[in-house]
Amino acid sequence: MSPGYPALRQVDVHTHAMPRPLLGWLAERGLADLAGLADGVVDLDPVLTGGSTRTTLSCPAPAYDVGPRLAAMDEAGVEVQAVAVSPHLRAAASGDTALVLELTRRSNEALAAFVAEAPDHLVALATVPVGLPEAAEEVRYCLDELGMAGVSLGTHGAGRDLTDPVHTPLWQVLAERRVFALLHPVGGPGDLGDSGEPWAGSVTAAVDIALAVAGLLRAGTLETYDFPLCLTYGGGALPAVRGMMQRGWERLGEGPALRHSPSTSCAGSTTTPRPSTPSHSSSWSSSPDRPGC
Repeated sequence: MSPGYPALRQVDVHTHAMPRPLLGWLAERGLADLAGLADGVVDLDPVLTGGSTRTTLSCPAPAYDVGPRLAAMDEAGVEVQAVAVSPHLRAAASGDTALVLELTRRSNEALAAFVAEAPDHLVALATVPVGLPEAAEEVRYCLDELGMAGVSLGTHGAGRDLTDPVHTPLWQVLAERRVFALLHPVGGPGDLGDSGEPWAGSVTAAVDIALAVAGLLRAGTLETYDFPLCLTYGGGALPAVRGMMQRGWERLGEGPALRHSPSTSCAGSTTTPRPSTPSHSSSWSSSPDRPGC
C-alpha cells in the first residue's frame, strides 16, 4: 500500500443471523424445530419460508453466537459486518398480518441485542415488513429506538411487489433519512426455488432481484426517492438483462418518463452515480448442499 494512505477496512454488507431468542420464540410457536441445532441445522415451517414443505436450513454457530462469528470474521479478514435476520424467517408470503408484524418486531429487537454484543464489529440492518402499511413505522422504530444502521428489504411481501403504492411512505422515510437499503430475494409458493431442482434456488434468487429492480426502475421509484440501494448476489440476473431492458425502454414503447435510461441506472459503480443507482454485493452460501441462513 502506498505511504500516506490509510489501511482499508473490510466491511461485509451481506450477512445473516438467527439470534437464539428469536429461534426460541419460533420453536415455542411450533414454527421451528431446533433439535438439529447442535449439528448446525434448524427445521422451519413453510409459514416462515414460503415453501410448500418444511425446510432444513443451515444454521452454524456464527449464525446465533457472537463469539464464533467474530472468530470467523477475524479468520476471513473482515472487520465489520452489516447483519440482517435471515430472509427465511420473514414469513414474506404469509397472509397473517399479525404474525408478520410480531415476527418482524421480535426479529429486529433480537438482532439489536445480538449486534450490541460487539458494537465495534457488528451493525444491524432492520427487517422491513414489505407489503404492509406499517413498513415505514417499523423503519423509524429501528433507526430511532434500536439504533440500526440501515434496512434489509425483501423483493416482495404480503402478496405485493415493491411497486405497490403501499410502499410510498417507506420510500419517503428511506429518502428523507438517506437510509442504506440492502435488497434481498425472498421465496414464495410456486416459485422455481420450490421445485426441488438443486440449482433452482440460486436461479430464482437471481431472477427475483432483476424483476424487483426492473419494477422499481420502470415505476420511477429510484428516480423519485434518493437513497443508497445495494443489491445482493451481484445484482442477480440484472447485468445480463440490462440490454434487453434498455431495448424495451427505447424501441418497444414501454418507456415511462424517466430522466435516465435503464442501462444507465443499472450501471452501478461503472458510471457516474445517479440518485439511487443500485450497487452490487456478492455472497457465499454457508453450506454447499443446504440453503444458508
